[in-house]
Amino acid sequence: MSTGSVSWVLFQAQSLDIEKVHEILLDTGLSILRQPDKFAVWQENGSLLFITLACSELVRQESVQIGQDTPYAEDLSRCNVRIEIAFDDLQEVRMEAETLIEVQSSLQEATQGYIFNIWNQKIAPPPEYED
Repeated sequence: MSTGSVSWVLFQAQSLDIEKVHEILLDTGLSILRQPDKFAVWQENGSLLFITLACSELVRQESVQIGQDTPYAEDLSRCNVRIEIAFDDLQEVRMEAETLIEVQSSLQEATQGYIFNIWNQKIAPPPEYED
């Protein structure tokens, strides 16, 4: 599994591509610099975040591993797509968390996915999650 300053939004495959992710983030009002398969997102005086989309069997395997021994194991075992939110300076992002939270919540709402922060191993289920 990757390490470092990365947050993932894990979800089950659906008709979501990098173009749709771009549209979702346009609605946040954040600044976006687009490249074909990734983009950067920021707000004035805020953190710079790098967004990519990954879909593979490895994503599913890592989702299973993340879900082990949690109440979300069954749901996470079906997650084979993730939006990766990377950044250079965790301390900076934590001091100005508004940008990261806006991106995470917008993407989680659109995908009904699980947020997983690699730096602290925390999982946030979708708001509609019921035990």
